[in-house]
Amino acid sequence: MALNTLGCGRYSAQIWTRGGGSLVFDRLPVTSVSWTRMLDDTSQASADLAGMGRTRACFEAIRDAEPGQHELAIIRDGVAVWQGPVFSKDAQGTSGGYDARDLSLWWDHRRLPVDRVFEATDLATIFETLADDAMLEDASPNITVVSSPTGILGTRKYLAGQHLMAGPQLRELANSGVDFTFVGRDALVGGTSIDAEPIVLLQDRHLAAIPKTTRGFPVGNRVGLSGAGGGEGPDPIFGEAQDAASIATYGLLDDVQSQESVRDDASAAAQARSTLAIGSVPVTVLSEVLLDSTAPVLIEQLVPGALVGCAFGSSGIDVAGTFRISKVDVKGEGRNESVQLTLEPVGTVTG
Repeated sequence: MALNTLGCGRYSAQIWTRGGGSLVFDRLPVTSVSWTRMLDDTSQASADLAGMGRTRACFEAIRDAEPGQHELAIIRDGVAVWQGPVFSKDAQGTSGGYDARDLSLWWDHRRLPVDRVFEATDLATIFETLADDAMLEDASPNITVVSSPTGILGTRKYLAGQHLMAGPQLRELANSGVDFTFVGRDALVGGTSIDAEPIVLLQDRHLAAIPKTTRGFPVGNRVGLSGAGGGEGPDPIFGEAQDAASIATYGLLDDVQSQESVRDDASAAAQARSTLAIGSVPVTVLSEVLLDSTAPVLIEQLVPGALVGCAFGSSGIDVAGTFRISKVDVKGEGRNESVQLTLEPVGTVTG
């Protein structure tokens, strides 16, 4: 394998106790493996163990590793590329394996137990505080939040008496201008792009197949966001942003959204600008970017939120510019390994 290229990965699996405290099973051989990295969502991984019925370590791993109690780690060329709690396991005759999720799974099983009121606070700070609060009553999953400022300020109120689940509240923030992804135990949190090493330039010769390129109708070039109260009351929360050049080119395209958790005009306007940034022109998404093993990128650089320079012409729709990774999808190993990216415009895609 040439230096500083993707290469063809060889895999094994490990089983750890919850939180990564103790390595229970190491160098488990696998017959098939897949793993993903996701932006603003929970990623998945799976591994089938080789010769489960004949290899004592594999048999014991399937027998003893329990969902919730243990974690699966995917090892590529001796380096851990994915880790998270075992979600389910199965066995049949001489075969068996695991299905797992990344550590954001825990946020969907935790309440927010502390009263929090944020006034004009960076969304990344709000996100980090809530993520930490979710772990206050049981920190055993051992999650580390690494955040960088978004530059978007928001006002939010969360009360313990509301019994709010952390996952939906964190995803609401992800719809408002802050993004997250998990790499190992670290939740990387940031704004337009995650704090990750940019990938300089990918061209057609770095791809193993012609990418699927989709360019769609503009979402909107005058975007409004209605906050708490839904536009009612003596002082309704509302923010707006528009793109005059886009209006002149495509005609006026209104897009009005409602988000009850937004409680001030400034953050409503910031979310409107965030939506406008990628929705005021036809949106180009690259959904099947299959990398060749000679691509000049290392597997550790493939982090959702990382910026990627692209110059593709083979699909019939020319693409040139900077995109960001929204998903990494890896299957197989060796010469059969496929590493596929989904790339989206730089900016925040709202759900």
